[in-house]
Amino acid sequence: MDELSIAVKTLVAKFVNSAMIPFIIARYLKKNNFVGADGLADDVFYFALISMITAPLLKIINITYIKNLLKRKILARPWRRLK
Repeated sequence: MDELSIAVKTLVAKFVNSAMIPFIIARYLKKNNFVGADGLADDVFYFALISMITAPLLKIINITYIKNLLKRKILARPWRRLK
């Protein structure tokens, strides 16, 4: 049941970030600019393009491993062992 709750929350967050936020920005900040240059269509296109590139990269590059590796390297420095 816990995984289902996390999946639903993730789905809602992705929907809000990919659909609702660009719509609100186009409606209120860009004064109803939906189809023109720098409008909602451009925002959604660039968001999809960036998501298409970053999602696979984050699967390939393990951020947690890199962080832990850097932590180990910093803690293994000789002057840190003298204290």
